[in-house]
Amino acid sequence: SKKWLLEKCSAKFSIIVGLIHILVSKNNSHYSSIEGVLFDKEIKTLLQYPAGNGIESYRIPDGIKRIDSYAFANAVFLKEVTFPNELVEIGREAFVNSNIESVILPDSVVVIEKCAFMGCSRIKQLKLSNSLEAIADCVFMHSANITSLTIPSSVKHIGKSAFLDLKKVDVLNIPETVKSIGFAAFGDCYFKEVHISFENPNDITENPFSSSIFSERNIKECDLYVPFGTKYAYRNHPFFKDFKNIKTED
Repeated sequence: SKKWLLEKCSAKFSIIVGLIHILVSKNNSHYSSIEGVLFDKEIKTLLQYPAGNGIESYRIPDGIKRIDSYAFANAVFLKEVTFPNELVEIGREAFVNSNIESVILPDSVVVIEKCAFMGCSRIKQLKLSNSLEAIADCVFMHSANITSLTIPSSVKHIGKSAFLDLKKVDVLNIPETVKSIGFAAFGDCYFKEVHISFENPNDITENPFSSSIFSERNIKECDLYVPFGTKYAYRNHPFFKDFKNIKTED
């Protein structure tokens, strides 16, 4: 079996394929270990989950405020993670290519960094925090089995390729709080309906809507729902006019 004993190491170590347990010396002034998982000394940041330990369900301890970058990367045995209510940040590529099947985030989460859940192809259930102000680049890219998506009204920015390749989400609602959307944010998705809340299609002032946000398939096949009385404005908008089917909300 692969176990690591940390005694005087003060730098983050790289991911080791097959790692099943991390032990920390009591004399270590930088790290702590709980049930084979590595934390900082204050037990506020989860630094590294041993990807090869074979456990299918893991509950992150109460009081953890940050999941560090790459912490759960390539955790192929892990199916379920329970997040603590104190969690604030999820680091870059924290769960990249892991096999978790659901992501239910508490409303304490404010930051999700780039590519945090990229390549998590087994995620089906997703609930985002109602405190998120931005969805970073590539966060759920290639997480193709997510079945529903609700973008919280707290969100102001959606990054590049954030939800690229959502094959099983039928309905997308974009709240009026969103002010910018990155390139290919919803590329290669199979939406049947897109609902937009803006009374004025020009309300997005940063990186205005362009054909690069959605896939060609969405523009040609899905129904675009817009607020009552705004259909003419959308039909004459340089981007939205390309949607084949524009309808007004009841």
